[in-house]
Amino acid sequence: MGLSNLQHLKQSRLIHLCMAIAFFTSGVIVNLIQCILYLTLRPLNKTIYRKINWYLCATIYARK
Repeated sequence: MGLSNLQHLKQSRLIHLCMAIAFFTSGVIVNLIQCILYLTLRPLNKTIYRKINWYLCATIYARK
């Protein structure tokens, strides 16, 4: 009696490791984009910076 595909994915350490790496990497990338925008766009136009940053924050919360 073998495990179903879903149960096998839930128990696979490699899948969990890949998901964790993707989760942390995407968070770091979004934070780097926020930092670059803070240093370049915010001094020029705070309104546009806030609108773009709102969407970046939404992508972070959507991952959870």
